[in-house]
Amino acid sequence: MSEKPSIRVAHRGTGATGSYAQRGILADPALELIAVHVTNPDKVGREAGELVGVEPVGLAATSDVEALLDLRPGCLFYADQAGEGYFRFLGDGRMATSVLSRIADVDATNV
Repeated sequence: MSEKPSIRVAHRGTGATGSYAQRGILADPALELIAVHVTNPDKVGREAGELVGVEPVGLAATSDVEALLDLRPGCLFYADQAGEGYFRFLGDGRMATSVLSRIADVDATNV
């Protein structure tokens, strides 16, 4: 039996909820973390694993939305208040998910 290919995931948000979610992504063999997006200038360039309290994973956090989109991740996991990039993923026909009920002042229950 062949293995299923992993889903390439970009993650945004490394605060309390985002850190928990990112650790879950890293622990799931069906997911491949390919990028971490941050908005805090103090986190830009820092090792993505270390930002969430785990071993280094070989990714530097970025604040560059275009660079993240250029990686063509299959899914964006969104754990941040700002809406930048989220709807662009959906517009490109890609998966985007979030733990938030409101993104960019759009009530997610009505989308």
